Parts: sequence; structure tokens; C-alpha cells
Amino acid sequence: MRALFLLISLFVIAFLPAKAQKILQMEKRGKVKTKKHFLGDELTFQLNGNSDWYTDVIIDIKVEDEIIVFSERFVKVGDIRTIKSYKNAHFAKQTKTGLYSFGAAWLLFSLGGTIAGQPLNDLTWKVPVVSIGLGFLIKKIFYTRKYKIGKRRRLRALDISFNKDMQLGY
Repeated sequence: MRALFLLISLFVIAFLPAKAQKILQMEKRGKVKTKKHFLGDELTFQLNGNSDWYTDVIIDIKVEDEIIVFSERFVKVGDIRTIKSYKNAHFAKQTKTGLYSFGAAWLLFSLGGTIAGQPLNDLTWKVPVVSIGLGFLIKKIFYTRKYKIGKRRRLRALDISFNKDMQLGY
């Protein structure tokens, strides 16, 4: 009985109309790998002729007109100059926090040692300074990445939905 129910459910699901899937795809010339932004994704971008950064959620993509519908504005795909990605933000944040904590702990234990009678040396201040400086640099280097749209990269609005009229050609 369960197998029959499962089989009927699979047939019903297979013949339901597929929902359209619209994608904003960033391609790099000569590379197969692409970066895709789906509906509901948050996008941080800069427009042509403007130095301001906008962060907004993609609500819809009008593929025919190449317009991205955000929650607060409409933007043509060709008007986007730069996209900012926060891909390594979690790694950078964790590493920065760990290095800051290590530096603070080193300094605290060194000062605790002086209270206990140990003399201060150069490592008391050098290790925390290097640790905090390294954490700051890692955060600055790996937190964001900017992709300039132009000669090497381009944005495309794609609709990869499947219609009932599509035939499989063998």
C-alpha cells in the first residue's frame, strides 16, 4: 500500500507545472564556473556613474527587459558596475575574533605573571600587537570581494524554467 501511494505521489509531482526559476548569473570570459544569484538573495551592488553602494533583496527578474526588481527599486542589468560578495565573511570574522582573543589572553596572563612576581619582557606586548594586527589584516583582506562588471565579466538575466511544450529530442 505504501509503495502504491509513493508511486502515485511521484507521478502527481512529476506532472505538476514547474515554477519558473530566474537567475542573475555573473560570468567571467574564458571560465566555465559562474556565480549565480537567485530570487530572495541579498545583493550588494554599485551603479554606473554612482559611488554609492546599495544592498537589497532580489524580488523578481524580468528576463525579457533585463530588469532586476528589488524590494525598493528597479535596476537594469546593464546599469550595475560592481558587485560586492561576502563569501569569506564568516571565515574572516571567526579568525579575527580568535586572534583578538588570543592577544588579549596573552596580555592578561603576562600582566598576571607580573603581579605574581615574573618580570615583564618584550613578548608581553609584541605577541598581542602582532596577533591583533594579523586579525585586522585578515578581516580586511578576506571579508569582501568586489567584482567589476565590464570587459572580463558580464551579468545575464536567465529564465531556466521548463514548459510543457518542450520536447525531448533524441
